[in-house]
Amino acid sequence: MKIIYGMLAMGWRGSARHWHRYQSAYLLLAGLATPLVLSVHSVISFDFSVSIVPGWHTTIFPPYFVAGAIYSGFAMVLTIAIPLRKAYGLEDFITMRHLDNMAKVMLATGLIVAYGYFFEFFLSLYSGTSLTFSWSSSASTDRMLRFITR
Repeated sequence: MKIIYGMLAMGWRGSARHWHRYQSAYLLLAGLATPLVLSVHSVISFDFSVSIVPGWHTTIFPPYFVAGAIYSGFAMVLTIAIPLRKAYGLEDFITMRHLDNMAKVMLATGLIVAYGYFFEFFLSLYSGTSLTFSWSSSASTDRMLRFITR
């Protein structure tokens, strides 16, 4: 069994050199992944914002999409971390400080998403187009009610 675990660990022994390489690779991948995620969400939201669909042609979509992605990602992590913290006794590893900081990030991104909902509704009202307003008001109302009741 020890041989199998050794092969699966691919030579990892937990030495200082291994931890240093791990941290360097982790920082490099995080530095590459963060701009990639931001750019992908921004490009996709720009695709939506230049479409001819009523209510979707606004420049608020890039920050709105990025904030929504961060919000939902943190919500998923908290949904998994809180029960696991209690079930496996990880209170010393996942502290209340971690949960509090994650809640602050969720509050900030949730406010950005709420601002996006409000701004979308305002722009449809400001545009003066009845089709845009009727479509956007029903869609925004549905989404805002879902956002509030989360």
